Amino acid sequence: MVAMNQEVFKGPLLHPEILKKYKKVDLGSAHKIIESALDESKARRELQNKTFEAIKEENKCRNWMGYSIGVFIIAIGALLVYTDHAIYGSIFSGVSAIAMVRLFLSES
Repeated sequence: MVAMNQEVFKGPLLHPEILKKYKKVDLGSAHKIIESALDESKARRELQNKTFEAIKEENKCRNWMGYSIGVFIIAIGALLVYTDHAIYGSIFSGVSAIAMVRLFLSES
């Protein structure tokens, strides 16, 4: 009769049995490995937070630029309507207004 045992361990740290073996070789090595994994985890979370903040700022800048361009084009359309170019003014203003509404609705 043959007995088989299989263990699967997955994670940022080594399996506890392997850490015990490291501890037998060098008393402080298991502690160093754990501290290293904790430091790496902390650094990864900080990098993710910085990435999310950068994306948020980029989106904010993009929205304000799109808003400014849209308002400018709507103003040009209104000026065209005012100077008896109603068709061109309506196209400029209407398309810009629709694009701005779509931009703000797609963000929410």
